Amino acid sequence: MGVRSSQSRGPGLNETDGHLLEYFRNTFGAGGGGNSGPNVPIPPVGMTATGGVVSTYASGSDFYRSHLFTSTGQFVVTALSFGIPDGDEIEALVVAGGGGGGSHSGGGGGAGGLLLYGSPTGGKTANGSALPVGVQPYTITIGNGGAGATATYPSPSGDDGGDGGVSSIAGPTFSTVTATGGGGGGGETHNGNVGRPGGSGGGGSRNAAGGTGVSGQGFAGGNPGTSGNPYPGGGGGGASAVGTGPNGGGGVGGAGFQIAFAGPAATTTGVGALNPGPGQYQWFAGGGGGNSQEGPAIPGAGGAGGGGAGAGGNGNSGSYPIKMGVNGLASTGGGGGGNQYNGRPNQTPTTEGNGGSGVVIVRYKVGSQSTAKATGGLVSFYGTKTIHSFEYSGTFVAPGSFNETLEYFIIAGGGGGSRSDVGGAGGAGGYLTGTTPINNTGPGNPTTTTVSVGAGGYGAWFVGPNGGTGNPSSFGTPLTAYGGGAGGGNPAPAPETYGGSGGGSAYSNNRDQWGLNPSTPAPVIATFPLYTPGTTQGYPGGKQSSGSPVFGSGGGGGAGGAGQAGTPTVAGAGGIGIRIPTTFHNPASAPGPGTGPQVGGGLGSPGPAGGFYVGGGGGGAIEGTPAGGIAGYGGGGRGGKNSQASQSGVINTGGGGGGADNGPGFRGGFGGSGIVLVAYPT
Repeated sequence: MGVRSSQSRGPGLNETDGHLLEYFRNTFGAGGGGNSGPNVPIPPVGMTATGGVVSTYASGSDFYRSHLFTSTGQFVVTALSFGIPDGDEIEALVVAGGGGGGSHSGGGGGAGGLLLYGSPTGGKTANGSALPVGVQPYTITIGNGGAGATATYPSPSGDDGGDGGVSSIAGPTFSTVTATGGGGGGGETHNGNVGRPGGSGGGGSRNAAGGTGVSGQGFAGGNPGTSGNPYPGGGGGGASAVGTGPNGGGGVGGAGFQIAFAGPAATTTGVGALNPGPGQYQWFAGGGGGNSQEGPAIPGAGGAGGGGAGAGGNGNSGSYPIKMGVNGLASTGGGGGGNQYNGRPNQTPTTEGNGGSGVVIVRYKVGSQSTAKATGGLVSFYGTKTIHSFEYSGTFVAPGSFNETLEYFIIAGGGGGSRSDVGGAGGAGGYLTGTTPINNTGPGNPTTTTVSVGAGGYGAWFVGPNGGTGNPSSFGTPLTAYGGGAGGGNPAPAPETYGGSGGGSAYSNNRDQWGLNPSTPAPVIATFPLYTPGTTQGYPGGKQSSGSPVFGSGGGGGAGGAGQAGTPTVAGAGGIGIRIPTTFHNPASAPGPGTGPQVGGGLGSPGPAGGFYVGGGGGGAIEGTPAGGIAGYGGGGRGGKNSQASQSGVINTGGGGGGADNGPGFRGGFGGSGIVLVAYPT
């Protein structure tokens, strides 16, 4: 099975829907008597918390939620779990800031100390068991990387690299967990050339020892072993290995560890370092490489886990430029590469080879998978339901023994925005929600249902024409949601840009932009043969009011409300979206990457009740200095202006694309693709 991981999705159902445990107890009873409700088992409910960048993912048969902290903040537990073994404990990865590289035959900076609490993973022995938590805040501190030494000689403050800062988790339910900052790399003219101690030790300069590491956090830096050509620095220590001495040049930084607490390592980009092969992310705490001052001038490589490479290349000659070490990778605790110097007097100080900042990742179990009764899409289990999330077209296959009433939610692709002299915004895709039975008669009679997920309409590139209409989504033939209307162009050919929700009008092309709802005129209904008159799939797009000197186009209609008209001074806002039914409020089925806590689809405001909104209309465009039109919450794209590009709708929300003015290089925003969700009792 698969579950999409999103670096910006919010923490889950409980935070926006209240405490499920209390709800089930009050509604169904506690399973053992004590109130008047029937004796119904309470489904498992995972812990909820806020803070950092949140992801939910599957690992084996278990579901985890992770919180990634790259800056100091708070991890706040808002509700404890129910029925989840070990569900009120957190596993934690704590990495301090890496040390900076030394200068003048400088050693590489040592990696920040790395601590692991919970299950051993990635070859790292755990420093302790998982940490118990309660409903309260926990302070997360992220250490900065140490500064690399300057390239001048002699340095006015010594030429050792700076030590990294500590990272920690503090809270009343366990003793504070603190990782020690990486030691700075040694410089030739200070402290006997030795590397500085730290979580992992900095590499020594020339024939001097590397700094020591902290047991359980990291290893020592390397000893170059020679004072002569190429005048090397040793590699900084890493979380899993010592830094080396010279390697025909500068010493190599010690390797770190790969610890995939933020999700499956091969698919979670932007978290940790990419080492050593394609797709292998989430490496942390590699040591910095040593400098190679002269001679072969081969820089030492940084250790796997964000360590920066050392400098290399004749820095002592006036005919050569200064070469500096590479900075450790931010949010990995990687050590900075060793620097060289230029011996010319009055040289302007230059600092590189800085250590990488630290990181803290916590994760906790929020559920375990069961066996699905059917196949198709991404399967997850939440509360009492099995959910199939179709982010792309596919098939839903129910075996002969399947006899269930499905709940469904379908939204089509959003319309694309126009690029015109103030082009109109795209409308949201139409939506359907309800129930449908699949009752098979026996093992020999499986049912296969074709599932279509509509792509968003294209954003117009050329000046004048409409954007593209969104494509329909469906679950079988009868259940069809129609694509969002395209943003109107200027001048634009007929027909009008209607759809599931209507597109917005362009400036000076003030047409009706119908959506599929009871007010839709009969000729439009005839265009959609499976649409049931009297029902609602979406709302009209906004018209446009002429005026000067500033002109705004209409916002795209949304699944929950009409787009606003443009005015002489304001671009029309996109129509609001709708919140998908609570059955599907599982983070594993939340549409779109979203932004901020619990958005689950949509840019800007997540909506009055939190996340899980879809079907926002695109914002209209404007000419002049005001901002483009805001998108309807639920995945619509913001409108542009003559000096600002428009936004596209968010994937899997059916959001409409923003309208664009005819500035050079701009185009209308693309509509967001749709999504199909079905659920049945587990």
